[in-house]
Amino acid sequence: MSCLKVKYWFSLALCALAVSCANHDKEVCTIDFEDAKSFTENSNLLQIRKNKEYYSLSISKPNTADKTYILGNKAPKENCKNFIKIPAKRVVIFSASHVYMMDTLGSISSIIAFSNANYSGNFRLHENINNKHIKTIGDFATCDIETILDLNPDLVIISGDQNENSKAEQIEKAGVPVIENIEWLEASALGRAEWIKLFGVVSDNYTEAERIYSSIKQNYQTVEAKGKELGTSNRYLIYGIPYQSSWMVPGRNSFMGNMLQKSGFKYPWGNNNNTGSVPIDLETIFKDENDASVWLGPTVTTQDDLDVIDSRLKNLAAWKRGDVYEFDNVRGANNLSLYWEQSVLRCDLLLQDLIQIAHDTTIFDKGLYFYRKLDD
Repeated sequence: MSCLKVKYWFSLALCALAVSCANHDKEVCTIDFEDAKSFTENSNLLQIRKNKEYYSLSISKPNTADKTYILGNKAPKENCKNFIKIPAKRVVIFSASHVYMMDTLGSISSIIAFSNANYSGNFRLHENINNKHIKTIGDFATCDIETILDLNPDLVIISGDQNENSKAEQIEKAGVPVIENIEWLEASALGRAEWIKLFGVVSDNYTEAERIYSSIKQNYQTVEAKGKELGTSNRYLIYGIPYQSSWMVPGRNSFMGNMLQKSGFKYPWGNNNNTGSVPIDLETIFKDENDASVWLGPTVTTQDDLDVIDSRLKNLAAWKRGDVYEFDNVRGANNLSLYWEQSVLRCDLLLQDLIQIAHDTTIFDKGLYFYRKLDD
């Protein structure tokens, strides 16, 4: 075993020993929230309740036991292991969409570590990284526990897809709470956006989170109503880019599947109930597309790029006609696209784009936000 590995495991052992006495008698705290109003409306996986002194934050991850946290300005009693003191002033996060939510709340100064500067185009994040106020530590799956604990965080927030249970458990055993933010598992757009309320609670700024969410929800519903007025588009939808012999498309009941149908596109990929991605044979795409087809998010911009993937792609009617849209219209630091980090919260702007593309019209004052037509 190398000296570096010996040092790491010895340090980790010392850390565990240092907190073992403090954690030995800790237990899950329960507080009465029976008559407390639920603060979540559209999320199926997040529930927030509040009584006079505390918030209850419950996360329901499919196929696992629900996890509940108690949050407040002081612990309800000593040795409460599911308690999180708010506001959390030193937060480690790994997702760009979480950066955007915290920035929208004015809480970006509480971030002390992020995964990789290339994952986010947020200008304030990059400024804080350059000023050494934020440390980049790599993905949760690959960064070591010692690196996180050395930062002395109040809270670590991860995405469910990043979770290694043993790593999260070791961090919690060291006295640092870990929250799995699984907004990406929500099938509805408003359900995903509502997770800004989680960040409102941990930053002790729930009122502002509620105000932001209410504004987005109202705009989303206005946009959705406009889409219903326009009805169903006759444009055949091509989505994404093929990989090897399959074209991965959104399942009918997935987040993007729902958004595409709300925008007016007729769902073209069969009668499935999938909530994730569905593989479609390339020949099906070539056979079904028509002169009214439109191509969303190919992630390539030149014919040479297409030829590398499959030379037949340049024969698609949408490509020939120039009816191809890429989601790189809004950019941030280092010219990085802000689509992935902003579209979770700003689902109203995403739906607005998709409706205009589906009906080939500009019906909103500012035109497209996330998407742009490749020849524009």
